[in-house]
Amino acid sequence: MPTPAAPAPTIAVAVSPNASTTPPPTGGHADLAVTASTPDPQRYGFADLETERQMLVAAPTFAARAKGRSVTADFLSALPSLAYDETLPLIRPYFEHVFGEPPDMQAAATAPDLRILLGLAEAGTGWTVLPDYICADALATGRLVELPTVKPGPDNRLYLVWNKAALRHPRVVHVRDRLLQAIGRASPVRAGDPAR
Repeated sequence: MPTPAAPAPTIAVAVSPNASTTPPPTGGHADLAVTASTPDPQRYGFADLETERQMLVAAPTFAARAKGRSVTADFLSALPSLAYDETLPLIRPYFEHVFGEPPDMQAAATAPDLRILLGLAEAGTGWTVLPDYICADALATGRLVELPTVKPGPDNRLYLVWNKAALRHPRVVHVRDRLLQAIGRASPVRAGDPAR
């Protein structure tokens, strides 16, 4: 009788832009995960993936209201904003980083999908904050412009995280290493990671 195949590793890719709600793999739900929250090296092995820049963007006709001047928190608060949800993830850390204060507004529209927010911004519905990789093409083709501010938006670092116990399974190690090699990260071992 053939030996039953070992279960394939489970890969969780979080889509929430809110780092505080993007947990590492826990409770046996996943062996690998991508997260924007800094993992605990005592509990997880992890490797840096990429850094994403948060960008304040709007359609050109909408951005014309700024008249080429650096925008302020008050200026933006008086205009319709587009957010992932009512807690204003991405917008809130952007305001705190750039303007030194939390946003004092309600979003004119919310959508739990960054691609929808991108489309709404391109249509001139309002301004929003998006990761650079989401809006790069729209900026390059002029469908969106970056609104001028006194300093750049914050950076978020993304991590590939794994349950240390999962490394007992060769399949998990294989998938992890292939993912890291695909993005040019050849050395996955971080502090607290058990020897391979």
